[in-house]
Amino acid sequence: MKEIICGGMPCMNVSNADAFEYYEPSGTPYIMTRPDWLRVVEDYANFTVQGRKYQQEWMVEMCAYGAAVANQNVKRTLLQHLGPTASRHQNTEYWDFVHENSTNPCENPETLMLPDDPPVGVCCRYSGKKHRYL
Repeated sequence: MKEIICGGMPCMNVSNADAFEYYEPSGTPYIMTRPDWLRVVEDYANFTVQGRKYQQEWMVEMCAYGAAVANQNVKRTLLQHLGPTASRHQNTEYWDFVHENSTNPCENPETLMLPDDPPVGVCCRYSGKKHRYL
């Protein structure tokens, strides 16, 4: 896929180590300055269209995003204190706000249990064509 999308462009020359450090793997949300988005958006759209010619999997857009930012050398920082999806991702997303000795939030429906240090944002959970916010 890299050769199909990046052949002859700067993203073709990105090492695997740099790709994982600065460009992949990451899903939304992407927070970027307007000038960086303007540099990336055309490649992102073109790489998505090109990738869809060869593959119909849902990950094509994320791979196209990674290739587009690599092609434009827009490095990212993966934040791990943002919105948890599922607890099985506890090693890559911020789940430390749930302490082992925390009160069960469902135990008393009239009492609101708030963590001391909640996550900064939330993600979507996808299921088929629909999604919901957690």
